[in-house]
Amino acid sequence: MKDTTQGEDGTQANPSTLRGRSRLIPNNFCPTVCTARRAAANHRPPNNTLSLAGIRLLALTGLGLMAGGASWAGGGDLPVVGRLDTTGTAMRVAGAGDLAFVASWELEIIDVSVPSAPRKLGGYQPAWAPQDVIPAGHLVYVLPYTGVEIVDLSNPEAPRKVGGYEGQSQMGGLALADEHLYVAALNAGLRVLDVSNPGEVQLAGAFTELPQRTSEVAISGNLACVAVGPAGIRMIDVSNPADPQLTGSIDALDNVFTVSMSGEHAYVGDGHSLQVIDISDPTNPRRVGGCALKSFKSFANDVAVSGDFVYVAAQAEGLVVVDVSDPTHPTKVAGNASFNALGVAVEGDRVYVAADTDGLLIFDAFPLPRVSARTPQSPGSPLTLTVSGRPGHHVQLQRSNDLRRWETFHELTLGEDPTDVEETEANLPSRRFYRAVKE
Repeated sequence: MKDTTQGEDGTQANPSTLRGRSRLIPNNFCPTVCTARRAAANHRPPNNTLSLAGIRLLALTGLGLMAGGASWAGGGDLPVVGRLDTTGTAMRVAGAGDLAFVASWELEIIDVSVPSAPRKLGGYQPAWAPQDVIPAGHLVYVLPYTGVEIVDLSNPEAPRKVGGYEGQSQMGGLALADEHLYVAALNAGLRVLDVSNPGEVQLAGAFTELPQRTSEVAISGNLACVAVGPAGIRMIDVSNPADPQLTGSIDALDNVFTVSMSGEHAYVGDGHSLQVIDISDPTNPRRVGGCALKSFKSFANDVAVSGDFVYVAAQAEGLVVVDVSDPTHPTKVAGNASFNALGVAVEGDRVYVAADTDGLLIFDAFPLPRVSARTPQSPGSPLTLTVSGRPGHHVQLQRSNDLRRWETFHELTLGEDPTDVEETEANLPSRRFYRAVKE
């Protein structure tokens, strides 16, 4: 089956990079590929699974594709590792160590030391429902609509306010660098707060010469990137927090609501797409690539970047994972559209999503473990499976004959190079499925 998905520039998307949790690949070079997701849910092989005698099928998790295999993409979702209902609509999320912080009707403090079983430790009710949250050490900075509140988390079960700043207008987003808190103050531009003394927060500086509402700000070194809606982004030099200076801008964007920075690039949630901006020269930022979301019901509400992957909270499209290893050709590689995603954060090897009425959802960060296979050279030769993924991850290699009962037959710790594992069981059945599962 040929994929007809169109990219932002009208070119056909590479089918091998379309999102999907697992793909079934026959190891005799048969060009049929299908998804195991529905089969796993119904405890039976999918209807379009190839069932010829003597042909084994491999269920490859993550992004693994067999050389020579066809490239029909299934509709598999990135699996949810853990979830927790919140007291209100989950709007934003942040992570720090074994804690996650969700901005709902209150600030919710959640123990995620066991990702599959998160539990709420405590909550803090600011003056207004929080719009954003940033943890730093034993403190967390909360943005409740018109100001900033600083909360002491020395006892997560009994958080207490230790300081704050009363703004004169609505505020949209926060960024923290050293002892300064940067606030996207919507109609009031960019505010810089000195938070070196949480009990006596001071306004250190401001930049108000912005053409539109400032919904979010990201900081990298002495550079701030500010989202200004239909007016694009503004790059601001904050080396002197008392006197921020405009250095560059991009106007030719759609509707920039959110932004994240990493290295020499800014990743911009621009309406119904993700845009990649080269900021190596802050005086001349330039767009180098983009990735369209699925539909006009999708909106890039929040973005987070970790390594070669950007995670987009795309509202009706849920969580979208984009590979930006080539910034000029960002490509969607996975996702889960079973919920409405409003906020996203990456902490270590976990991804936290503020999923509206579905509360907090937890996912594994990319790259997930991958499995590929080499076809036996002759009848009776062992099947060789190749496992790869993030170095240091502990992985169980599992097999199944019916997608319902899975047996772990090999455990390993991933290294820098892929690891080969031989299937040594004699008298293999006519059909078998394999997967790699991170412990």
